[in-house]
Amino acid sequence: MRLQASTTFLSSKLWAVFTAVMMLGVLQSTKAEAAGLRCQNLMQETVAYQVNLPQNLRTHRESEVNRLSAGDVNRLNSQMIQHLKRFVPARMAGKASGINLADAQRVLKVISDHPVTGHMAYDRYNRPDENVGFCFGRAAFTHLLLLKMGLSRDSIVKVWAVGPMRTPGVTWDFHVASAAYVNGKGWLVLDTNYDAPMKLETWFGKMQEQNRQMDRKLRLYVTEPNKFGLELGKYDRIQMGLDLNRENDWYQHYFVDMMNDLSSRSLADYGLQRLPVDSASRPSSGNSAKESSSAAPSSRPSFWDRWFRR
Repeated sequence: MRLQASTTFLSSKLWAVFTAVMMLGVLQSTKAEAAGLRCQNLMQETVAYQVNLPQNLRTHRESEVNRLSAGDVNRLNSQMIQHLKRFVPARMAGKASGINLADAQRVLKVISDHPVTGHMAYDRYNRPDENVGFCFGRAAFTHLLLLKMGLSRDSIVKVWAVGPMRTPGVTWDFHVASAAYVNGKGWLVLDTNYDAPMKLETWFGKMQEQNRQMDRKLRLYVTEPNKFGLELGKYDRIQMGLDLNRENDWYQHYFVDMMNDLSSRSLADYGLQRLPVDSASRPSSGNSAKESSSAAPSSRPSFWDRWFRR
């Protein structure tokens, strides 16, 4: 269930000045949608929304809450929400910088009904010895599907609620979802645990309700969209089990099946369509990456591209 921005983050003295960190590249669709997803440059380093966060959010959260009061933690969470609200992604050539609310709702339904990411498929991939949950899998699918639709990589982030949470009969220590920049609405979280896209503060408020009887120090982090897991960095074929037999894959081929589905189906197969390309450049909010960082992709195929050609 991980991100990046190029201006100063938070006025609090608890935080340092943001610096550029490496960011994942972009998935590109083929000219013919029926040919499916071409994952060129998914692993190419780029710069977009950036936060100077460590890779392991679990230990980072522990170090914070051990020295901060619940009030201090809440202030940091509020600052994180406001920082994302102020971040307006710049327009990128050939990409859409935002998605309409109706399309975002359709994406949510696709993920909810999907044979891999849908909740009805949970038992197929869950492990008998551990409750995996796969919120990070649904967040990854959301990210990649939005890229397939032509949404700019700068217009997608992942949001993480980190800390102990509990509902009747279930406890867990983090939850993650992808958020997209929605035209006329700003940043909305697409989480299949809920029926509609929602504002970050609304989503996190629901997470806090599940922490209310715990330590009241649930942390919100916003990261680059290619962050794979709570303790891990960007997508990695080893971590995702892409080269393993199903019986040797800890995720039971969840990600193998998900990526094969993305590569073999067109947007029309999902009931979706390519997003309209931005017609003119828009000044950035001061937080987005320079246009030059989205230079023409390298002709050398990424390992994702090679994998899909097998």
